[in-house]
Amino acid sequence: MLIVILAFAHTMFVLLSNPKNIETKDSIYSGNVTNPSTNETLNISFKSKSNDNPFSSYYTAMMTTYLWLYGDWVQRDDFNFWAVDVFTLVASLFLVIVLQNMLIAFMSGIYEEAKIKGRQTLLRHRAIIIADYEALHHIHYWKHEPDPKHIYYFGQSKTIEEWYDSRKHDRGAIYKGFEEKSTFTKYIFKERNYDKRSIWVYEDNIESEIEEIKIMKNDLNDKIENLITKLNEKKKNNDEINIGKLEILKNLELK
Repeated sequence: MLIVILAFAHTMFVLLSNPKNIETKDSIYSGNVTNPSTNETLNISFKSKSNDNPFSSYYTAMMTTYLWLYGDWVQRDDFNFWAVDVFTLVASLFLVIVLQNMLIAFMSGIYEEAKIKGRQTLLRHRAIIIADYEALHHIHYWKHEPDPKHIYYFGQSKTIEEWYDSRKHDRGAIYKGFEEKSTFTKYIFKERNYDKRSIWVYEDNIESEIEEIKIMKNDLNDKIENLITKLNEKKKNNDEINIGKLEILKNLELK
């Protein structure tokens, strides 16, 4: 918007800074005044001069162009020239209608984004408070009521019909619109400490735990194999001892 204002100010400054060949609307103010000391009546008149031109310098032209946003079209009162009317029309369409609507749309987008982020922040704080509360040890002085197995919702038929009419052409998830407006879903699985004041601290390294489990598994397999080998060796030794005893008994019987 500043660039557009400077551009229009430069155009009007070049066109109207020295209006020699442009017809002006000269304003003449006349009237009678009375001198109180002599009671003499004088007829005086004032005529506007070129010093009253708001576009005589670039600074005043810039300030005058900025006041167009508030509906102050001073050039239409001072100059009688068709080009001034054309520039005034273009400026009114571009500055007042286009740029102000763009500014309103921009501010509306910022408001919508702030609304979404505010809702996400509120939900995050609620989740943190609930998690902190659930982590505490609760002392119940009487028997705690169990959670209900079923929850029944009684709604008005008019409300259900309106909801059905609004969703009958949409076969997607009910929360589809919320996911489109929200931006936190793609960051939910990142390992970050979003709130240092929470009692929950996620510092577990899953990869190191998996490696430890693999090492323990390998050690256990080695121990099992060693135990099986020792049992087989012991069984083999026992078989050899039994065979030796049988041979001794056979020799004694033969004698």
